[in-house]
Amino acid sequence: MKQADDEAFHNLPIPDFDETGFIGRKKDVADVEKLILGNNRVVSIIGDGGIGKTALALKVAYEILDLKETNPFDIIIWVSAKTTMLTPLGVSEIENALRDFGGVIENISSTVGEREAKSLEERLKTILEYLEVFDVLLIIDNLETILDENIRSFIREASQQCKILITSRIGLGELEFRRPLHGMSEHESIQLVRSLANLKKSNVLNRLENQNLIRIINQLHYNPLALKWFVNSVETGASPSEVLNNQQNLLNFCLSNVYEKLSKNAIQIINTILASRKSLNDAELIFITNLTSLEMRRAMNELFATTFISRQIDHSSDQQEVKYIVPDFAQEYILRNHQISPEYIKSVSESLRQLNLSTANIKRVSGYNEFGVNAISITNSNEKVVGRLLNEALKYSRIKDVDNALKKVNEAKSILPNYFEVYRVGAFIKATYGDLLGAETDYKTGLSIAPDNPRLLYFYGNFLLINLNDLENAVEYAKKVYELRPESPYPTFLLTRILSTIGEYESAIRINEKLITDSNLNHQNIRIARTHQIKTYHLWGTEYIRKEGDFEKAKEKFKKGIKIFEECVQNNLHDEKLINAFVNTLKYFVQLIPKIQNEENVDFIKRKYLDYHELISQDSQNEYFKNLLKNAYGIELSPSPILKGRIEKIFFKQKFAFIRTKSKSYFAHSNDFSVPNEFDNLEIGTPMDFSVGYNSKGECAVDVSIHKEP
Repeated sequence: MKQADDEAFHNLPIPDFDETGFIGRKKDVADVEKLILGNNRVVSIIGDGGIGKTALALKVAYEILDLKETNPFDIIIWVSAKTTMLTPLGVSEIENALRDFGGVIENISSTVGEREAKSLEERLKTILEYLEVFDVLLIIDNLETILDENIRSFIREASQQCKILITSRIGLGELEFRRPLHGMSEHESIQLVRSLANLKKSNVLNRLENQNLIRIINQLHYNPLALKWFVNSVETGASPSEVLNNQQNLLNFCLSNVYEKLSKNAIQIINTILASRKSLNDAELIFITNLTSLEMRRAMNELFATTFISRQIDHSSDQQEVKYIVPDFAQEYILRNHQISPEYIKSVSESLRQLNLSTANIKRVSGYNEFGVNAISITNSNEKVVGRLLNEALKYSRIKDVDNALKKVNEAKSILPNYFEVYRVGAFIKATYGDLLGAETDYKTGLSIAPDNPRLLYFYGNFLLINLNDLENAVEYAKKVYELRPESPYPTFLLTRILSTIGEYESAIRINEKLITDSNLNHQNIRIARTHQIKTYHLWGTEYIRKEGDFEKAKEKFKKGIKIFEECVQNNLHDEKLINAFVNTLKYFVQLIPKIQNEENVDFIKRKYLDYHELISQDSQNEYFKNLLKNAYGIELSPSPILKGRIEKIFFKQKFAFIRTKSKSYFAHSNDFSVPNEFDNLEIGTPMDFSVGYNSKGECAVDVSIHKEP
């Protein structure tokens, strides 16, 4: 249906840029033309009101017309749904404007020559048949004014038969290829203002220096309509400063009809970004707004179809991070027309403060012990929010509220599904409460994301050892994390524990000793390392007896474990676990080696027990050991001697006192008194009976009672 001069039939209006010529936008024209002539069925030019969408669409349409015989379209149909126009005096209604879906269909029908009165359904059917016969480019200008489900359905169906170009302040979503249009460049903006000023013969504007003109252009956000409005308004006699201070009509025209269609959640997101006074990412917005991940994504998709929000890439962290801002033009409109309450601004600031505080606490804990369950890696703003959720999950887990713990984990997972810490914490909680298969799935997912993360390897190794008793795989992961952190005590403890369990005692002892020698360990970690060594020698000696019947080698290993214990006591480096390791070694020394094979060590064993029996906290253990020595070796142990002294100092509030003998003073806690409540009756000088025991600080009084004269 091309005309004689090979130009496609069209109803394109005369462009309003003809008076100045089409300025700039070369890349925008080329991009949109390429999209239309390519494989895209629907292309939308999205931008603020007045940004030049209509002018760009017309320019592209005329460029396609100029292709002549290479133009792929027989017909180009232009339909405008513009209902208002901006003048220096305000916003004016356009007469006979299209205001609904029926008007659009009628306009298209008339354009293709169908003028007989028909129903809407008949017109629609005729149009679709027409599109099957001819190659058509349908251009719908200002679609947002009539955007409803009817027009969406029509575009969806018509796009199967023709190409469609749309200009709108709101996108269609999945139906379109969206091409955003932003403000003109500084150079293009100056050129436009100068051209208009020359046409108007404006003395005021022609006298403006470029520096002042750039300031004005910046205040008008490089918006072509705003620049035209400014020139026209100055021509009415207003000064440039008066025009700039009275932009209400401009802002309303450009943005109000879009803002009014936004959902409550979308408006909350805009207000949150503005109230924060900085760019925010998805996780921060979810945290501050309390929207669910799904609600957040729906609202963001809604905003992406407008110009009320923009993405920017933050390079401040190790990873590129997407954040969101409200562009200047939209920000000015909102602050003028939809003021954010002071209370909401304060609440956003408080939320961000709490987020930063929790992040600082998590980093402090992580710095203290990289392999602690509460240690969480945080490298960017998204992980700040997720780290807080995981920390809350662990708190719920500690009080056995599993449902809320896993709920927090799932919430964190929905925000950052590729964050390994989500799976580590989830696996730990599941394993703690018996979901072993679920825990292993989470650990494996986490390792697929961060296969060389030391903390994740450490926790999975522990899980394989303790929960699944999978020693073969446990040692593999323990070796990996040890290679990554040989100077850290916790990977060493894990590896040596597994090596001892699988019988690689010599390697376990060597690795433990290397840690103690080469690393600057605190007292707690030295005790743990020494406890592991004592247990390893105990297991080693036991294996010599059970597998080889070699009592001599067994005695050698038992004695090495006992020697380590004695060194720890001398250096005040003992605790309950180390004492228990010593007790078990001494028991097996007696139980597993017959007296006939151990005559030379009978006095050694008796002496070691007497030297340290007061450190053994449980009376039942002492009685058991006494009976063991009596039954196995015929050794009778005499009770500890009773000492006498007098109360020297009393601290009733702290529940302890000091008893003075002729030679020294002994600490006595109320828990070590034989008679309940007797501590409350003490006075300075009260005569006392007691035995010598041990606590973490050395000798102390035990079995304490007030001396009774016979």
